[in-house]
Amino acid sequence: MNPKLVGPMIGDALKWAVARLSEARFESPDVEARVLLGAILQCSPTTLLLHADEVLDEELLSEYKLSVARRLKGEPAAYITGRKNFMGFEFEVDSRVLIPRPETELLVEDILMEVRDLTINNPRILDVGTGSGCIAISLACLTSKATKEVPEIYACDISLEALDLAKKNALQHEVSIEFFQSDLLKNVPPDLKGGFDMIAANLPYIHPSILPRLQPEISFEPRLALEGGEGGITLIKRLIQESFEFLKPHGLLELEIGYDQGDEVRGILERNGFEQITILKDYGGHDRIAKGRKSGPI
Repeated sequence: MNPKLVGPMIGDALKWAVARLSEARFESPDVEARVLLGAILQCSPTTLLLHADEVLDEELLSEYKLSVARRLKGEPAAYITGRKNFMGFEFEVDSRVLIPRPETELLVEDILMEVRDLTINNPRILDVGTGSGCIAISLACLTSKATKEVPEIYACDISLEALDLAKKNALQHEVSIEFFQSDLLKNVPPDLKGGFDMIAANLPYIHPSILPRLQPEISFEPRLALEGGEGGITLIKRLIQESFEFLKPHGLLELEIGYDQGDEVRGILERNGFEQITILKDYGGHDRIAKGRKSGPI
């Protein structure tokens, strides 16, 4: 961090932003203020506290004021900064994709545990509805570290715009992933049928009637990545039905689900030939992950 010494102090700029965000009743105005300025100065929010007496360039101050104004209008901080941390990795994000959530880290962590238990080499994994690519890329980075195996990872999304960003993130993290556009598994190459050890997905699972009642930040995210159709499980149900023929016998399907969808998703999995079904809770005690294995010999 090396701003030109021609403007107000960094500490003063932060105090101004905290005051504005406090007036708007943001939960953690000090954190928000530091995140926004840290992104502009390309340093960690904590580092800013060590440089409070340094002077801020007027152009950078103007940029900061614009960022704060956008945040006051409800735009998510991740879209303003263009970055979001997930599983310890930084991902580029914008309005083309859903912002990665901490709950989705539970999905990745559980898949990593499952991978460690596999006795096969180079597991083949498919991430459906990849968005920013955070699940697929995290698995590509962490599976190798955890097992010394090189996973064969595929990722698909219905949105070409999302795929463009996912490919950019994969390039930045130097991982090899095969991306392709597909409405769930409709356009997955037929020669991959019966070939996946695992299929993972964080699909839209919000009921359309609930969306208008959610926090304002949600309105900035792509509706395509949020709305789950009737009951919030239309896409989840389709993927369960379509995934059976793409999994190896005893292959694993693992899904992020809504807080009240566990029993219903369990039933859908059972009716579509899955066994060893488990519903995992998040840290708040809500249903969050549904997983089951394709019936058949190991």
